[in-house]
Amino acid sequence: MSTPPNPSEMAGMPNPPSAPAVIAESTYVAYEGIHITYKPDDVDFTNVQRCLEDKRIRLVTVNSATFSGELQLEKEPYQKFLVMEKNHFTLFSCYGPPVKFSYKSRNAVMSLLWRSIWLSDMSITQFVEVDGLWQLEQLPVLYFVFGRDADTMHSNYLIDDNTISEHYESTATMDMTELTAVAQSKTDLCVSHFFVVNRGKEYWAVDTKDPNVSYTFGSSTKTRTISRLANGSMTVQVLIDEEQSHTSVEAQASQDRGFKLCDINGEEVSEGEEFVLHIRSDRDEDDDPTNESDNMYDGKDWLDVFDHTGDGKAVTSE
Repeated sequence: MSTPPNPSEMAGMPNPPSAPAVIAESTYVAYEGIHITYKPDDVDFTNVQRCLEDKRIRLVTVNSATFSGELQLEKEPYQKFLVMEKNHFTLFSCYGPPVKFSYKSRNAVMSLLWRSIWLSDMSITQFVEVDGLWQLEQLPVLYFVFGRDADTMHSNYLIDDNTISEHYESTATMDMTELTAVAQSKTDLCVSHFFVVNRGKEYWAVDTKDPNVSYTFGSSTKTRTISRLANGSMTVQVLIDEEQSHTSVEAQASQDRGFKLCDINGEEVSEGEEFVLHIRSDRDEDDDPTNESDNMYDGKDWLDVFDHTGDGKAVTSE
């Protein structure tokens, strides 16, 4: 395999055609098109693997017999655009020669361009050349996205960059068995041991071999969960077992702890009772150091938790 002196000189590999996505085309017009993509009229877009960045695409159909990416770049020398081919796509820009990529990495390339990160700024080790096409070394993760209101259609997590996607209407039935069958048909295009489903703010990581093995998570743990699965250090079942183990330890630790919450007078706080929590602070001093008190916290100074939360709400004992 040849190693070019810089990423701007990279070129790509035939990509097996993928099954058409079960979608409404309107799903892909969520944002103003900023990825200018020229599609020769002899290229069937329904046979091109879809991806999340299609929400920002501006697709321009051109005459395959007369269109030339090189000539288009001469007309718009400061422009950057993609040209779709049947088995790959080509990136044209003023920063170097045309670069051919596998469709596996189309979302990753468009994400980098959207983040204004040029290939010349990237490490060459992130890409590998396979049969003349360039792609990210790690295979993408397959996402099933339900509706335009799904979290992945509006968030910009780096973990979403190296992905391919299938899109469904928000009202469609989320049949994990059917989704698993689709995922199994795409194991040559993406990570093969799991896939991700997103509806609204909820996510599921599903074992490709068994749709009954799924792990539910949210956006706050999304990056850690998907990255651990994608790099092969974790399986869906291990994630489930890990969470159940943590839950069991926490439940056991909460039993017979002998902990009682008391107020400033030493009285036990009843369940459901509102109270204000104060935290010891070295910056707070008593106005009168000679002041005497029988209070159990006498001589200590305190920081109102409101100083940190700023919400002015009392804490409730539960």
